[in-house]
Formats: sequence, structure tokens, C-alpha cells
Amino acid sequence: MQKNFSWYWNASFSQMLPPLEAVQLMHRRLIEPHYKYCCPVWGNASNANLQRLQKLQNRAERIFTDSPYDAHSKPLIKELGWFTIKQQIDTETVRIGYKALHNEAAKYLKELLHGLSDIQNRKLRNSKTDLHIPLLRTS
Repeated sequence: MQKNFSWYWNASFSQMLPPLEAVQLMHRRLIEPHYKYCCPVWGNASNANLQRLQKLQNRAERIFTDSPYDAHSKPLIKELGWFTIKQQIDTETVRIGYKALHNEAAKYLKELLHGLSDIQNRKLRNSKTDLHIPLLRTS
């Protein structure tokens, strides 16, 4: 006969969790750098793969906040001060683009970005601020 000790596990696990501030610090120092480092690669990932990453992050949120399995993830993200995977990808893409435009990134990134005024002969109101980013060839 097998005994069910899930009540004991749940009670003892919640007592072992560190304070929320320590969890946020661990996330910022150990996990977030990996997300930021991989964001340029994940920007081209399929939505199915991005959903898998988001589910992994949601699971971590629930564990860190000692929330039930069916707890909604948006309030937990706000409580922890985290970004969703999509928000992280967008933020890193904008950051890399800004650095490339202001000569703070590698030269090859600057060469990938061209203003619309360099490509078009027409003068448009937003041609000085809009960028033309060429599509990458995969073959």
C-alpha cells in the first residue's frame, strides 16, 4: 500500500522558499542573462517554440511565488517585475538596433541597417527616421 505524502511535500516546500526579494535577485543574476543572450536567436523562432519558452517561464513564476498551478501568469509577472518572452525579445531587438545606429555595436550590425532615405528616391516625412531592414536569406 502506497502512502500519499503530497500534503507534506507541499507544506514543507512552501517553507523552504526564500523571500521574494531573494528570488527576484536570483532570477536577475542567473536566469535573465540567458534570456537576454538568446533573444536575437529567439526573435526568429516560431510561435510554438516561443509559447514553450513562455510556459517554462510561467512555471518558474508559479514556483517562485508559491502559487497554485492554475494561477494566472500576468499578475505574477507584474508582481515579480519580469517581462514576457515576447517583451524581452522586442526590448533586446530595440536595444541592439539603437546601439548599432549610434556606433556602440559591432560594425557588421551597422551595415545591416539602412535608412529609407538611402534606398528611396522619394522624400517622405518619415524617411529620415524609418529604417529599412533587409530580409535575411536562409539558403
